Amino acid sequence: MIGSNNNFKTDSAATNEEFHERDAANLFWLGEAFDQAKNKNSDGIVLFIHAGLKYNDSETNGFRNFVKKLREEAIAYKKPILLVYGDHHRFLVEKPLRGNDGKVLKNFTSMMVFGDFDMHAVEIRVNKKDKNLFQIHQHFVEGN
Repeated sequence: MIGSNNNFKTDSAATNEEFHERDAANLFWLGEAFDQAKNKNSDGIVLFIHAGLKYNDSETNGFRNFVKKLREEAIAYKKPILLVYGDHHRFLVEKPLRGNDGKVLKNFTSMMVFGDFDMHAVEIRVNKKDKNLFQIHQHFVEGN
């Protein structure tokens, strides 16, 4: 999943053939990842992408279909989900998905990692005793 609106061009004269092919492939792998997690009765799932998603339902949102499927999968899966991305290169942990009732989906967390000119590290630990499963720790590199 790439940044810059998933390379979806909103200009009416633009061709989006490449976008549509990749969008279909992204939806497929997302479904496969959740199917495998369910079939293996995994305690949670971690997804890695590049893009900083937009969580709105606008027709100009190149992440619209992916976010819709991600939301559906998160609601059905119920176990902890961590989405890791780096697009904007600043550390951020948030709960951006909402359920049908408009409330935060507590089992879904997104985390943007450090990058670009601000290089540091993030450690993710899996703790089965923690109901959130994933423990996130920042590590700062001296001199950066």
